[in-house]
Amino acid sequence: MPYPQDRAAVLGYVAVSYGIGFAVGPAIGGLLGSVSLQFGAWVATGGSLLSLALVLGLMPGGWGPVCRLCINAHTGLRPWCWEGARVW
Repeated sequence: MPYPQDRAAVLGYVAVSYGIGFAVGPAIGGLLGSVSLQFGAWVATGGSLLSLALVLGLMPGGWGPVCRLCINAHTGLRPWCWEGARVW
């Protein structure tokens, strides 16, 4: 969150999006499940991957040190480095 005074508004948006998801999600799942159960699962997988890409791409510092290559003196080059990654 960019500013502490915006925290309540941002959390309100999160709560509204959860509410909309709980109300609309089962209806969309039922419609997709009428095609086939696998179709609904694949659409959900695509939505999750899109959401992950948007979060990591749009958040400031989203990719951060995770995608940088780290060099370890003993093991050489490692593609994933979690040292210094912000978890919270």
